[in-house]
Amino acid sequence: MKKLLLFISLILISLNTYAHTVQTFWEQRDDGTIRFWLEHWHGTVDDNTLGRYYIIVNQGNGDEQIAGSGYYNSTFFNNLPVQGTVNNRVQCPGEANTYNDWVYYDFYPAKCNE
Repeated sequence: MKKLLLFISLILISLNTYAHTVQTFWEQRDDGTIRFWLEHWHGTVDDNTLGRYYIIVNQGNGDEQIAGSGYYNSTFFNNLPVQGTVNNRVQCPGEANTYNDWVYYDFYPAKCNE
């Protein structure tokens, strides 16, 4: 059930992307995590600024701000280390694949009784 709620939240986020995002998609990775990707236009990311790139997720118990897990700068979409299928790819016309700076967010699978 949690995976379903997370999936629905990610779809809603990608359909309601604000501010600095020009492209979004998600994938289920080999280790079972779900990775949500955002291409943004606000400049490159580094370890000191990663915390400023967050998404708001509601997993059933209120909104939660989740900071980015990592980033790739100056990386074309086709060169991202995607392990699974690209899902729900949403692009802003004329902007996607222009900036090539990405932030990703990892969501770990739910465990029994959590």
